[in-house]
Amino acid sequence: LPTDFRTVGGVTAAPTEETVWAIREAQQLQRFISELAQDDDEIVPVADIPHKSIHDNAEIVALEQREQFQVPLEQQLKWPTQETFARWRLKMQARGIFVLVKRMPREDCRGFSLTGDGLVSTLVVNAVDVETAKTFTLFHEYAHLMLRNAGVCVRGEDYTDRGLVERWSNQFAAAFLIPA
Repeated sequence: LPTDFRTVGGVTAAPTEETVWAIREAQQLQRFISELAQDDDEIVPVADIPHKSIHDNAEIVALEQREQFQVPLEQQLKWPTQETFARWRLKMQARGIFVLVKRMPREDCRGFSLTGDGLVSTLVVNAVDVETAKTFTLFHEYAHLMLRNAGVCVRGEDYTDRGLVERWSNQFAAAFLIPA
């Protein structure tokens, strides 16, 4: 299983069977898509994910990435709320990042990210969340990919290494979606 960033009182939570199943399905689909990408790079473009650190300014990184996605804030604000996640998902996939939506208990996780040698980077968003939360999770998990720190997330900002990664990922997602 991927790294688990979910904590309660400093103790790592155990994923439910439903979440483990979603992770396993996502890993299997990730392998299939990766095989297709190796056969034909026009099917899945090679992702160019920058390498960032929690010491980088999350707001500056968010602005740089917004430019890469080529969606001005004015355009985003015109999108109907119920279409925002789908539109960002298409933009993410056009950049070579596979995005899945899987049903998991909301208390278990909002999403997770998967990487691996030779595997297509994959983001998984919880299907039970509302559209705005799905959109936030999409970019929170993208932040994990940039940090080269994929894993399972819910919430938990503290001053542990895991908490600092979560904090940076939340700051990035917020600054990306609603820049100052």
